[in-house]
Amino acid sequence: MTTTKALVKALVKAKSKVKVAPKAKAKKKIWFKVLVGDQASSGGEFTYSLPTETSPRQWTPGKWHGIPKKSKLKICSVGFHITMNPAVWWKRNATAYVAEYEGETTQPQEKTKIAVRKIRLLRPAAKAELAKHGIYLGGIHTHRDEETSVWAYGEAQVTIKTDCEYECIHAYAADRSVIIRHTPGSTELYDSATLVDLNYQKSAKPKIMHATSWRPVGP
Repeated sequence: MTTTKALVKALVKAKSKVKVAPKAKAKKKIWFKVLVGDQASSGGEFTYSLPTETSPRQWTPGKWHGIPKKSKLKICSVGFHITMNPAVWWKRNATAYVAEYEGETTQPQEKTKIAVRKIRLLRPAAKAELAKHGIYLGGIHTHRDEETSVWAYGEAQVTIKTDCEYECIHAYAADRSVIIRHTPGSTELYDSATLVDLNYQKSAKPKIMHATSWRPVGP
């Protein structure tokens, strides 16, 4: 009996010394608002208050905008719309801003957007944040997401490489960007952009195409 009590006591003492690792904090979702100028890229006449850069990479948020409480939020109708995937609303000359919201929201629509009652824009999205969604503003990247289109600008070089056997990724390239395709799909080339299609008719010789300004081409 004494031995059993001693064993239990020792186990309790040992357990008390075990350090429990703190629970990892849930990663906060980043919501974006995509604008052309100071208005929504999807249309509309509302003018957003934009963040201002007070020093390099330091931003003062824009003003809060709100919908009166008496108005019921409705997706695509009433509310300020924000998205977790800026590529869905992207277009040339667009800017994605990191958005902050307060108060009531609608349920997400197709996991791409929600309507909120109160919003302000914190800062322009960083290049690395946009690259996670298929928007490349420079640098060398490999794109492997079969569900996201590719947008390439500046001197970005983007290699599209997935297991998809059929046309599944649409690419848009402008400025002096380069798209290198290992995966079938359509490509729009503008300005001085270039397509190197390594998948062209399964040929050993790649197909290289250069843009004629604002003329879309396909593989």
